[in-house]
Amino acid sequence: MFIVTRRFVRHPATLAGVALGLILGVLSCGSDSGSGRVEIETLLYVANSDNTISVIDLKTRMVTETITLDAPVSAIRLHPYRSSFYVVQPDLTRVAKLLQRNASTLVSIPMPSTPTDLSFATGSTFWEPAFVTLRDIDSVAVLRLAEDRVQELIAVGDGPTSIRRDDFRARLYVINELDATLTVLKFANNTVFKTIPIGVAPRRLAFAVADPSIYITDMAAGKLLEIDLTELEPVEDGEIDACSEPFGVALPENGQEIYVTCSGEDSLLIINVADPNIRTTVPTGSRPTEILVHPKDGMLYVANSGESSISVVNPVAGAVIATIPVGPGPRDLEFY
Repeated sequence: MFIVTRRFVRHPATLAGVALGLILGVLSCGSDSGSGRVEIETLLYVANSDNTISVIDLKTRMVTETITLDAPVSAIRLHPYRSSFYVVQPDLTRVAKLLQRNASTLVSIPMPSTPTDLSFATGSTFWEPAFVTLRDIDSVAVLRLAEDRVQELIAVGDGPTSIRRDDFRARLYVINELDATLTVLKFANNTVFKTIPIGVAPRRLAFAVADPSIYITDMAAGKLLEIDLTELEPVEDGEIDACSEPFGVALPENGQEIYVTCSGEDSLLIINVADPNIRTTVPTGSRPTEILVHPKDGMLYVANSGESSISVVNPVAGAVIATIPVGPGPRDLEFY
């Protein structure tokens, strides 16, 4: 297997990528109902294990609304037009489209197998299609949003559970937990571009336009893995001994740090990309899993799945600045 040597240079097209990201961000802020501009990223939606979604006002850091659904949610994603969001409900084998303002179900879209995660495509007028990982049949469903139906299935690795889109490179990355591989898909023709072996038990991935690598948590090995995004190969000295049961991972837009949740140690790691060294370890709540970086102020929001709370972490200070009570076992997070 070809190995890439670690490099500390930034992506040669960083400025172009950032510009593209800004353009896509502006396009996604509009409403498809023509209701005018809204202030973005002021709410946090938290999918809990008890069939509820907690809505947090980020200014007051308090839950302002609790939405009750008919089954647990494994993933929640806001549509780029911001008028609705989609929830993945494995127990019902479906994806549901919900109206953002009152969370009433608009459409229930049956899946051919157990869905686990969802990502939207980018670069098109209607943000078509969406992609849904189907764990039990080792596939990604291409979801035609305009028709609320599955258009086709793409065969990937064994047990796909997590999917993320790469706007700049027009790719999708799929983590296949059971055979420990990363599948790279192309937007243009919905085909597999490459499959890469990754560690023992991969869980989550993250990347930034300003950094030429993708980072993947290996829960069983206790490591953070690095894949070169140009060569799509593991970086030779890219493995970092992280912690017990690393789960979630995130990067700020500048790509200078990596944030890793440690489920087995109830903590969060802040890692310098250029070294790479662990700068600090921040105690969190019980069993931290998913993590989001706020795009404006850089604050980190960590779901503590072993309890009913969200930890708000200031990465500069390296400390928890607030703990927000939510429903039991928070599973996923999404800004609005």
